[in-house]
Amino acid sequence: FRELKSLTVLAESGSLSQTARLVHLSPAAIHKQLKHLEEELRVPLYERKDGRLRLTPAAELLLPYLRDILGQYESAVGALEEWRGVRRGLLRIGAGPTLATYLLPPILNNYYHRFPKVDLDIQTGSSVQLLTALLGGSLDLALVVAPESLEEPALQVVLEMPNEIVLVSSLKEAPRTGTLGTLSKYPFVLFRKGTRIENLIEHYWAGHGHSPNVIMRCDSAEALKALLLDGIGISMLPLYSVEEDIRAGRLRRIKQREAPLMMKIHLL
Repeated sequence: FRELKSLTVLAESGSLSQTARLVHLSPAAIHKQLKHLEEELRVPLYERKDGRLRLTPAAELLLPYLRDILGQYESAVGALEEWRGVRRGLLRIGAGPTLATYLLPPILNNYYHRFPKVDLDIQTGSSVQLLTALLGGSLDLALVVAPESLEEPALQVVLEMPNEIVLVSSLKEAPRTGTLGTLSKYPFVLFRKGTRIENLIEHYWAGHGHSPNVIMRCDSAEALKALLLDGIGISMLPLYSVEEDIRAGRLRRIKQREAPLMMKIHLL
């Protein structure tokens, strides 16, 4: 590429010494570069005419192509520099359906405005699926409800976000305040068993010596909210997923007398 650049500069300057000054080499080095290029292309590239160096017709024919090659090379180097500065590339992020709906959008919005040339690929799945993909290299980041312990040494916590799990309902007969003991007689709709958030909820109830009266279970916060808005039972949902509904009066938060249930969300 240096040889090609020297030839294009020579076309403008008409002088080996001027070309050498512009590309920060000696005239002898420029002469050697161009001789190598002539040997490779098997045509003379410049000649002296009327006391001035001029490109040969063969070099004139090559010149537009050389400029295009050099322009593409500079663009490639620029793209690489942007990639080194995390300004271009592909970022693959996975999250559970609820986290992808409520927590991920503002994070992605902020990231996109900082790095608009980075392509974002968003995948949803269970925590097990996301962690498997992360460890397998098909994801770069995973947003999950934190496990009780992070035993996999290959995983690193990039960001930790605490959030409260709250009791909510639209039932008219549901109390505005109460203990888990008094609430246990009401019908509950909760997350499917085996999910991390449901494990937290079960341990929380068991730790207070009670268990909820569960009549239905669902996979997602959106499905649970739909049931609540239709007047079915009480649920325990992350505050971030119901804040807007509470403010709008569609759901009512039941204040409990026990210490609130907190969960951590990890960006791994």
